[in-house]
Amino acid sequence: MDKSVSEGSYSNILNISAAVESLVGIDRYESWLVENLKLLSYDSYKSNDKKIQLNSKVAAELIAGGQLSNVFHEIEPLVERQGQKNPDFKLLDSTYLEVYCPQTSQQNIEAVQKQHNEQKDKMISISFSHPQTGQTVGAKRYPSNKIIDRVLSHKRNNDQTKVDSYNLLWLDLTHGFNASCDDALPLVTIHHVGTIYTGSFGIWHAFYGKKISLLLPLIEPSYVI
Repeated sequence: MDKSVSEGSYSNILNISAAVESLVGIDRYESWLVENLKLLSYDSYKSNDKKIQLNSKVAAELIAGGQLSNVFHEIEPLVERQGQKNPDFKLLDSTYLEVYCPQTSQQNIEAVQKQHNEQKDKMISISFSHPQTGQTVGAKRYPSNKIIDRVLSHKRNNDQTKVDSYNLLWLDLTHGFNASCDDALPLVTIHHVGTIYTGSFGIWHAFYGKKISLLLPLIEPSYVI
């Protein structure tokens, strides 16, 4: 049995562990911490997709809570009551923070599953995925715009902020999108079989790119003297 853990999953486990260490033993966080750790192991959902989304959301909030507690001496986790949307944390007297963990689109999940179903007779099945776009036709044409849309579309209604207060949005792209630090780098260069490949990633474009200074993927020959 393969018991290996991917680099991204291992990093997330370390972040959750660090968050728990920051919060454990502090009375005002104990019930919230215990409840969220129970939810992380919660497996009564019939749909695996719903379970993954729940785990991603809970993990993102745990990590945010742990890191925030190292900066703010007192944070208050806010309970979301049925029929009423609240931010996830209160910081200081008039600052609120919402944790958002966007997921890969359902359209993409179904497209990948369809590709695998069509290759059941093959020893190895291959699929092409665009988890950060939410669409297939324009995914390669407008990657930056679609990533922005996918990340922020569910927050445009602005129904989890407090009037006359400071409101912050904490984006966790590591769980739902499985993004890594490399996905946000401005440039990455790979030397392979005598060719240097230089490119950048959509997440960098989405948040830091400028129209007049696009960092487009380049392929250029390399010379060995």
